Amino acid sequence: MQIKKYCVTVILSLLTISLLADSGIYICGHFRRDRTRTVTALKASGFTFGIIFNVHVEADGTLTTDGEVICKDGQYVFDQIIAGYNSDKAQVNYVDDVNSLLSGNTSIQRLEYCIGGWGNHAYQNITNLVNAQGTGTSSILYRNFKALKDAIPAVIAVNNDIEHDYEANSQARFHIMLYDLGFKTTIAPYTNKSYWESFVRQVEIARPGAVDRNYLQCYGGGSGNNPANWKIENLPIYGSRDIEANPNLSHEEIKNTMTNWKNNAGIVGGFYWNYNYDRDLKRFSAPINEVFGGGEVIDRSRIVAMLYPVTDYKVPQVNFVPGSYTKAQIQSKGLDLTKFAAVKLEEGFQIVVYQQDNFEGDSLIITTNTPDISKLSGIFAVNSLRVLANNPEDLVGKDFMIQNKQSGFVIKPSRNGPAPTLYQMTADSTNFSLWTFESDENRLFKIVNKGSKKVLQVVNSQFADYMHDGAGFEQANDEGKSNQRFLALPQQDGSYKLIVLSSLKYVGIEESKQMREKVGLVQRQSAKAASTDWLLVAAVSSNVHTPMQKDIQIYPHLVENKIHIACPYDCLNIKIIDMQANVRIEQQISNNSSIDVSMLSPGLYFLQCYTPKGDEVIKFIKK
Repeated sequence: MQIKKYCVTVILSLLTISLLADSGIYICGHFRRDRTRTVTALKASGFTFGIIFNVHVEADGTLTTDGEVICKDGQYVFDQIIAGYNSDKAQVNYVDDVNSLLSGNTSIQRLEYCIGGWGNHAYQNITNLVNAQGTGTSSILYRNFKALKDAIPAVIAVNNDIEHDYEANSQARFHIMLYDLGFKTTIAPYTNKSYWESFVRQVEIARPGAVDRNYLQCYGGGSGNNPANWKIENLPIYGSRDIEANPNLSHEEIKNTMTNWKNNAGIVGGFYWNYNYDRDLKRFSAPINEVFGGGEVIDRSRIVAMLYPVTDYKVPQVNFVPGSYTKAQIQSKGLDLTKFAAVKLEEGFQIVVYQQDNFEGDSLIITTNTPDISKLSGIFAVNSLRVLANNPEDLVGKDFMIQNKQSGFVIKPSRNGPAPTLYQMTADSTNFSLWTFESDENRLFKIVNKGSKKVLQVVNSQFADYMHDGAGFEQANDEGKSNQRFLALPQQDGSYKLIVLSSLKYVGIEESKQMREKVGLVQRQSAKAASTDWLLVAAVSSNVHTPMQKDIQIYPHLVENKIHIACPYDCLNIKIIDMQANVRIEQQISNNSSIDVSMLSPGLYFLQCYTPKGDEVIKFIKK
């Protein structure tokens, strides 16, 4: 097999999703206000899609929700407080919370934003802005929705819930623009069928496949709607119930209604209005899932590759997590393999594409983003692919101390045992200071403590939920979960960034505690944080693995200029070795001697002594 490597990105083309997610719910402001509960509840809910309500378009094109500013002047600013907006709050966790819904243990597979709703006049503002500015790259609508897409690419669609201010021509132009930015369109009609037919027709003529779902309102003003009467352009139809107005709907009533609509009107799934306060979500997803299937809560890993059917990322993507995909599996995700066009990859990942099905024939390894795959020389018709970590092969199967470059401490269990707690601590000569980097089937690292045989993982708490800044780390039994798999990205200075798959965040130390011993590890969002630089230090001898009775004593252990050695031997050969396993000093000494170490740089060192009883290794720190 011939393998060609290119530091460019590959793209496989995308087709309309053929496997539909079947049960959904409108997710309102409760999601943000009570995030420590709502993220966990939604992931365990059994719902397979969520519609985030809502993104309001102000008269000047600013995007807001409940008076809080999401995007303004072409910038994502939801994590800031913007002057002039009295209700604004800094939603610093919003990106993580949304991504978390689709990552790790979750039932949710698709997310959308909603524009509109009863009493909302966003679409009148959209009409005015389209007529005044158009929808080109300089328009405020384009710039703000591009900022929103760039901030959270995994959200795949915008739901048109217009209930006032119907004007199909300008609003279709707006949704055509959204498709070119990477958003599909779904519709939520309850009345005015002629508008919806005109709107969908115009968008579909310009961008075939852009509109992919009809979420029919069968509640409120649309309570008399029969899905059989709302077939528009062959869009799949979803029936609905209102659990805000009718929270006591029974399991059997919901199941019977959905079954009747499935059999007599051809609906493919169902959804609810809405989730805006605590409720038993599983109770409401269950009857829909019993009719249509789906809703399993499983580890869905993390999206790391996005594949497109046209150049320059001008359509919605198909998302991929690490894994191997045959031709049939790729097609089931909605990719048309004849339309190779562009791809985006998260840092540290690669796509290997194969000329034949089942990972056979010539292959190409693609490691960076490519907006136009046709510019790749040697590209061929792709029939299978793998999404893999681009981890250094020279680390696989080897044992290292993981030393923080800034503090000099290493990662180890707090009491040299199987208890979960991990700290940055002074290295000792036991196996508990060592970690083995094992490669899994997707070339991600499983980092195994050599003493406890447990793996490094992000703490699996319902509140941290793998994703957020400040989430802690511990050791645990390996279950193959995404919070137990890592990238190791080499840096120019010889250090590594360790990135956990579930969050794509960096292993580090809290800012205010980074130089202290016996401090726990946390996720850090910024790679610029000094505590996210780690040295992988190979064991210098077998005696680092096994503690032994020491005949040699040194003092002080925190050295400025000279280290003093006391031993029962007349003559002793010693080496002083740094954390990169380089021998810095090698000489022969006698009993009760001193060694000048003033020329050494500050950091952790090992004094290796060759005695008649065997080798001994003693650590010391140079100030």
